[in-house]
Amino acid sequence: MKKFIPLYLLLFLLGFSLTLFKCSNKKISSSPSLFTEVISGYSGGVISNNSSIKLRFMDPVKSEVQDEVVNEELFQFEPEIKGSNNWLDDYTIEFVADELLASGTKFQGFFDINKVIENKNLPSFSFEFQTLKQSVFPNLIGIQQAFEDSYKYLVYNGELETADYADFESIPSVIKATQDGTPLTVKWEFSDENNKHSFYIDSIIRYDNESYVQISWDG
Repeated sequence: MKKFIPLYLLLFLLGFSLTLFKCSNKKISSSPSLFTEVISGYSGGVISNNSSIKLRFMDPVKSEVQDEVVNEELFQFEPEIKGSNNWLDDYTIEFVADELLASGTKFQGFFDINKVIENKNLPSFSFEFQTLKQSVFPNLIGIQQAFEDSYKYLVYNGELETADYADFESIPSVIKATQDGTPLTVKWEFSDENNKHSFYIDSIIRYDNESYVQISWDG
């Protein structure tokens, strides 16, 4: 005689099994107190989008262990970050992302401590950090003659400051300029020092009749 499982019970069992599957794949945060004897510092708080993620050990790691584990998957992140490991010294390992980290994002990191330190039988070390929220701050300085002996051609000078590091290839797309609807050339001088970049709008023409220059930006 065949036995039938009620539909509501079948759906409940299916949902329960999916819940177990999801839980088994989710990493669990570990207590920092478990690692006071092995870890002396790590990346946390708010960091730049081009920062590496660092972890520092209490005791030096032998060079043979460094060579053995450097290419292994020691770090994992949620959301996922792709990159590679690098030893800065005998105490410090860093994870270098392949691309800029997503701005304004909170990350949770996990480090497989047992691959580096033997006989500790510790869970993965978990930690959190987040990246700065990116913003742009234009500073329109003013207009001047392009040539000392001519009043016909003008340039407009300005600066663009970003809250965090920005790829030089993406910066020129922020500022646009037109004269009476005709696009003008915007030329740039980039700086790594303080995320502040200079630009000037070239080939503005002083016509006999009034004309309008429009400068716009989109972060």
